[in-house]
Amino acid sequence: MLDGLSTRQAVAVVAGLSPDQAEVVALRIIAGLDTAAVADMLGKSPGAVRIALHRGLRALSADPRVRALEEVEQ
Repeated sequence: MLDGLSTRQAVAVVAGLSPDQAEVVALRIIAGLDTAAVADMLGKSPGAVRIALHRGLRALSADPRVRALEEVEQ
């Protein structure tokens, strides 16, 4: 989803999420950590991490900057 963006653009898009969602998306997607590691780091349950990730990715998929990339790829 974020592959077509520059680092600066990706950070700006992720920064538009809620703080919890941005943190989880950054750690899971950008840093590549697993759910258990993110949960431990943030002091959250794995379920809370999965929910924040799902909501964050859903919000990103609705972002016009990300949607424009999808249209270019098709």
